[in-house]
Amino acid sequence: DLPESFITLLDEVSATYDFYDKDKKLLENTLQMNNEELELVLREKENLLRLTSQENIEQNWILEQYKNVIDKTLIVSITDIRGMITYVNDNFVNVSGFSRNELIGKSHNIIRHPRNSPQLFEDMWRTLGLKSIWSGMFPNLRKDGSTYYVRATIVPILNSNGEIIEFLALREDVTEQILAHERISTILNNQDSIVILIQEGKGIIDTNEKFFAMFDYESLDDFIQKHQNICELFVEKEGYLSSDDPFWFKKILSHPEETHLVVMMDRYSNERAFSIKVSRVELEHTMQYLATFVDTTELQYTKLAAQEAEKAKSTFLANMSHEIRTPLNGIMGFLQILNQTQLTQQQKKYVGYMNSSVDTLLEIVNDILDFSKLESGKVECE
Repeated sequence: DLPESFITLLDEVSATYDFYDKDKKLLENTLQMNNEELELVLREKENLLRLTSQENIEQNWILEQYKNVIDKTLIVSITDIRGMITYVNDNFVNVSGFSRNELIGKSHNIIRHPRNSPQLFEDMWRTLGLKSIWSGMFPNLRKDGSTYYVRATIVPILNSNGEIIEFLALREDVTEQILAHERISTILNNQDSIVILIQEGKGIIDTNEKFFAMFDYESLDDFIQKHQNICELFVEKEGYLSSDDPFWFKKILSHPEETHLVVMMDRYSNERAFSIKVSRVELEHTMQYLATFVDTTELQYTKLAAQEAEKAKSTFLANMSHEIRTPLNGIMGFLQILNQTQLTQQQKKYVGYMNSSVDTLLEIVNDILDFSKLESGKVECE
């Protein structure tokens, strides 16, 4: 019995409720799905945070072990951008002899050795200013005034903006190695012979001071800039090592029982003769060769002089023997003629004595000639 317009209004209201009811159910479904996805995301994030936390703990543990290893084996210090010490480890304190309080807030000049040149530190700061790692080896000074040597690596530490905020210095105590090297150098530098250390493929890598006293080179670098191998200094002579063999030291090593000689020009352009001995040594896990050059110039000159004197003597004996044979032949001939004349028994006896003496003298002359031929290598054996 309701008016038609009112029934239409009610239908529209009902349709509106139906629409919003469907929209509500859709929104509820959407919220439920979002809540489930959110819970899933939260669970995943929680798992990720837990894993990340575990990884951080593990990484921190590994980093702590790295730090312990470095602290136990190296001398460690940290400085600010002004070069003032902000951290030192126990090794730094033990090696330097300074307490931690005496070091913190001070410059590294507190352990600077007076033997270090200003150029060393100028190069160091120039390299660090370019945000590059610097390495070098130099002496430091302990609190008691004694010297110790370090091989240092200094690393600039940067922030997220790429700016230097501090410097980390890792130093290795190499005092024992340096002192051992100095002892060996002192021994080698007091040798009368030239001693060189050779590495295959690199040539001379070290030598004693006798080398520079004998030859006109200021330093090993000066020699290396001018030559690839010391055999380039060898003078070509028969019976001596050749300059064309870059592996001459191996040849000597393979025939140690032989005498190996070489001729080189000294700094005054005089020829010097050397006898060479080579031995194989292993240094720093690398096979190297130690060659000793003994100056035998005077001995060689003495030997040549003796050979020349011997040759002159042999020549003199040979010439004198020929000169003596000439009058002997004349005496023998006239004795034979004299023996054919009218002689008394007494005279024949005297001529016999003379013939016997001439024969003996002729045998002596022939022996001298044979001796001369033997010394000159011209004797013929039958």
